Amino acid sequence: MSRALPVPVAARAQLGVALSPYHLATQELPALGAAVLADRVVTMLPLPPGDAFAHERAKQSPAYARFMEAWSWSAPLWDEGVVGARLNDDDAGQDLLDILAQFEQREELAELRPFLGARAGGLDPHRWLESVARDLVRGGPDPGWCVPLSAAMDRFAARSGLAAARAAPASLAQRAEERLTRRVFAFAAPMLVQAPGERLIEARETLHAPLGALRARVSECFAAAIDAGEASPGLDAPLRLAADAYGRAFDDARERLTRPPDDEDDPRILDAMVSVTGVVLPTDAAVRSSLTALRRARGCSRGRVPVAPDASAPGWMASLVFRRIGR
Repeated sequence: MSRALPVPVAARAQLGVALSPYHLATQELPALGAAVLADRVVTMLPLPPGDAFAHERAKQSPAYARFMEAWSWSAPLWDEGVVGARLNDDDAGQDLLDILAQFEQREELAELRPFLGARAGGLDPHRWLESVARDLVRGGPDPGWCVPLSAAMDRFAARSGLAAARAAPASLAQRAEERLTRRVFAFAAPMLVQAPGERLIEARETLHAPLGALRARVSECFAAAIDAGEASPGLDAPLRLAADAYGRAFDDARERLTRPPDDEDDPRILDAMVSVTGVVLPTDAAVRSSLTALRRARGCSRGRVPVAPDASAPGWMASLVFRRIGR
């Protein structure tokens, strides 16, 4: 995957999804689900924000090479413009700077500062790239990286009208975040849960018509929930009909889409039933839930403590939660 990035994403999207670079690096279900279900997917490059020459220098870094290798499975999705790092000539770089500044300036977030170390204070570009690329490849065990990166992607999603892709809650912070959500809709549908980028592109093309209808219904449900502040029962039936139509089309194409890969050394192509839940949640939910999880891990009886909302970002955002059924 030596091509130049970022690759611009189309200016308009019926159902745009913001995807954490962690999910893309680990090829988790939110990445595969978003790559097919979404019209366009936007992620973040692990480069120092505000550095116009970081990408050219990054190509010389061993850490960058390891990171790009982890992303290599998605190369066809970048080539086709399905995945990109920008939307309407905008990206999440400024959002990351804003999030890091908030950690430094807002006293109610002071408990999270020790995890940030020198991040907000200005790591030099080489150390920044080495550290964040290493954490992405490992799947994000360092909250000093995964929390601000996730919070920045959420902030970008909220102001860009995208839905943030999420995995089923597993960690203490994820379960704390789940309590901040408001459910809008849910449906179950078959999806490819292990596949290279080429096969995901083929699935998008094969299922183009039912996917288009499903995207439209999902977008309508999210728009109504955010505008009205509550789910719209009248949109639930059309969404379920669209999901059922997509499921039937997938069943018809299953044998073709799950055929063995051309290279026998490549992993098998697998499909499964997946639960997709649409929720709305506060734009700063990743920060709030991380603070709650930290306090509970320390045995603090208060646990969840109110955090002032981020006045510079929309109050609510949409999210798609992907969960594999039967596991």
